[in-house]
Amino acid sequence: MTREERMRFVHSRKSDKPLYYGSYLGLDRVLGSVHPVSRSLGKEAHDEHLFISTHQAYEIWFQQIIHELRSVIDIFAFPTVPAKLVIVAADRMERVSKIQALLLQQLSILETMSPMGFLEFRDLLFPASGFQSTQFRVVENMLGLKSDSRIRYGKTGYCSFLADKDAAIVKEAEDSPTLLEVLNMWLERTPFVELGDFDFWAHYREAVNAHARMDHASIDANESVGPANKLKLHEDVDSWLATFDQLFDEEAYAAAVKRGERRLSYAAFKAVIFIELYAEEPILQGPARLLKLVRDVDELLTLWRHNHSLMVHRMLGAKMGTGGSSGFHYLKATTGKHRVFSDLFDIATYLVPDANLPPLPHDIMHRLGYVLELGSDASAAAASAAAAAEAASADA
Repeated sequence: MTREERMRFVHSRKSDKPLYYGSYLGLDRVLGSVHPVSRSLGKEAHDEHLFISTHQAYEIWFQQIIHELRSVIDIFAFPTVPAKLVIVAADRMERVSKIQALLLQQLSILETMSPMGFLEFRDLLFPASGFQSTQFRVVENMLGLKSDSRIRYGKTGYCSFLADKDAAIVKEAEDSPTLLEVLNMWLERTPFVELGDFDFWAHYREAVNAHARMDHASIDANESVGPANKLKLHEDVDSWLATFDQLFDEEAYAAAVKRGERRLSYAAFKAVIFIELYAEEPILQGPARLLKLVRDVDELLTLWRHNHSLMVHRMLGAKMGTGGSSGFHYLKATTGKHRVFSDLFDIATYLVPDANLPPLPHDIMHRLGYVLELGSDASAAAASAAAAAEAASADA
């Protein structure tokens, strides 16, 4: 819409029916949607109003998170992602992380309700449960949580507790491209493994070995450590060195993927390491920031699950949840099991200090300014960039 069209629209509305704050936000519907069940029994439980309002606020923010994640997934679904759209995606992931921080704070508001206050109306909620939050399941699926990675909730699938229309929405999110998948494809297209005659990973392997030799020498030179402790420290260094088998041996990495220990592809995992190692280089600052924010989102979701489980333990003890789950024990189990981006956290294992990094040849440093946008000819790149920019603008 052009500026002239926008102005005509505004002026026509002024002469017809001016936009009003309450109607624009739909406040009649929003504020009129708190209906405590206890009220229908003639004696309203005071804390039920807080309980409903807090959960409604969660659902509004879940809706916003879905909106942001969908736009980021759309950006990285293109075969070519211009550097400026990487920044747009990072900004939107930062917004998601800020919303998550707010959701953590909302738990503390809910904790102002005492266990006795909750018991005044808890039994009236059966069989409704937070497990039936369709939007939370959509968020999990959009990030990349696989159905076979979920903690079992009873003896049936997690969608069986949802209404048919909600189950269909969750299943659609499960079958659609996820953030993990599109980021994996984007990382695979960053050709850092070999550039010209310079084999970075051969040089990096030597840097890792050199770092290990320095550690062994430092242990031997430390006279304050006894023989038994020195042996243990040497074993620790050797154990750290052995973890690099996955990095330098594609078959070993494939075996880790098969065991479910890795979700990123071999090429994508190595690309993340390269980005982390040279994150201060101008062209890699955007991708490095994006990956950091993805880690933040995964970490904050894990922290929310943990704090939520503690709150439930505080309110219910070991009682069964209103939806029939094991309550606290189920929520506690999901804290670690439902993480999606563990690979990004494991990257730190494979990093060495700046002093040990192999210097990159000048021509490679120069070409890094273009390498993130390789993958198609100029016309296709321009078309993809224009379409992505239009989609990003529409979501803004």
